Amino acid sequence: MSSQYINEPVTTGKVVLHTTAGDIEIELWTKECPLACRNFIQLCLEKYYDGTIFHRLVKDYIIQGGDPTGTGQGGESIYGKPFKDEFHQRLRFNRRGLVGMANAGKDDNGSQFFFTVGNDVRELDKKHTLFGKIVGNTVFNMLKMTECDVDENEKPRTIHKIRSVDVLTNPFSDIKPKKKEKKREKKPVETKKLNLLSFGDEAEEDEMELDQVNMVLNKKGKSAHDVLSDDAKLSKQVAVTADEMADYEPEEDAERDASTVSSIRAKFAAKRKIDEVDDDGKDEDFEKMIDDERRKQERERMEAMQAELKAMQKEHIKALRGSKPKPEKEEEEQSEAMKFYHGLKLKFKSKSKDIVKTKDPSRENQTMSMLERFQKRLAASSQSAILHDKKIEIKEDEEKPEEKKFGIDLDAEDVAGDDWMLHKFEAEDEDPNVSKAKDANLREESEDWYDIHDPRNKMNQRRRGEL
Repeated sequence: MSSQYINEPVTTGKVVLHTTAGDIEIELWTKECPLACRNFIQLCLEKYYDGTIFHRLVKDYIIQGGDPTGTGQGGESIYGKPFKDEFHQRLRFNRRGLVGMANAGKDDNGSQFFFTVGNDVRELDKKHTLFGKIVGNTVFNMLKMTECDVDENEKPRTIHKIRSVDVLTNPFSDIKPKKKEKKREKKPVETKKLNLLSFGDEAEEDEMELDQVNMVLNKKGKSAHDVLSDDAKLSKQVAVTADEMADYEPEEDAERDASTVSSIRAKFAAKRKIDEVDDDGKDEDFEKMIDDERRKQERERMEAMQAELKAMQKEHIKALRGSKPKPEKEEEEQSEAMKFYHGLKLKFKSKSKDIVKTKDPSRENQTMSMLERFQKRLAASSQSAILHDKKIEIKEDEEKPEEKKFGIDLDAEDVAGDDWMLHKFEAEDEDPNVSKAKDANLREESEDWYDIHDPRNKMNQRRRGEL
């Protein structure tokens, strides 16, 4: 069991739940599960879990809570939507006292969480986010909540709830709890208490009459005759009789209408003038923009011409001055060996110019042509040798130049002519009676022997007295 604790990463956050069964201390893996831990800590700071109950209990398995509705269907995350699952290779559901996120499916985490009650909970791996563990003896307070019966809906008959939550260690310094908006209280409509007045009955009757009049006036506009028909002060005589209405000529009304029409027209004309003034202003702005663009183009053209003129002036000055004579490098005195080396280098460089590159498809044709030329050269040299029957005379008295070590004469010159093409290599006849084995007694006299000496060989170490 100790190996499981060693393999788990270090916790960096801590929260205490004050429940009806006692305090429960929870340590959080905030680095391994940042989304779940940030959500849990911020909800704790916002007092979201205060008063919530543990609404679900599965014997020897889990106990679940964190739903403010207490039904198992509620709860929201701080992100405004369900967040993704977080799995870590060093976090496994393998014992009791672990804290995980409850969900209804993949990537459906909200505010609900659960504690593992039994040890056989491995099937929760890769399905629920494991983000914390219960530490210390507070795990027994969690087990107290499981010592009760449940109904057919897995709801415990003895309800335990979270009284408050304290965040002891918060690694997320940027978490700021959301402020709850206070609901505006509706003020009750004040009514006049007319019964308390000495003349309350009369005032109440007046209020009732006013209400009735307002109801009638709101429906239809009426005159004072309609409202107060029973008032004796009002005259029953009509102000304008029917005969007067028949003799009526609408001259004054026509004049009044004409005056009103003319005043309206004058207002419209004034408004039109204002609009025209505004349009003129817009036209002026548009013309100003065109002028600015034209000036900008002219300025750019002038700058380009000036740059071209400067370049021409520089070229003219250079032509007048002439090119500066390059200082001739003084030829250093070279030795004969260096002169010979540079001559060979130039010779091979001139020959390599005509060689086609390896990637060129015509390289093969060039190689074949070179081979044909060499074969023709061999045939020509053999024919000339047969015709002239040249013999090489060897002067015995002539001293041969001494060869340097390894049989290489560094001062030897190239053989001129094609006689070397007819040369044949003839090896000496081997005597079968002579053994090719080397005589070990002649090792010190012969130069062909190599000295083989192993200082780490035990025999050599005994000779030196090291063993």
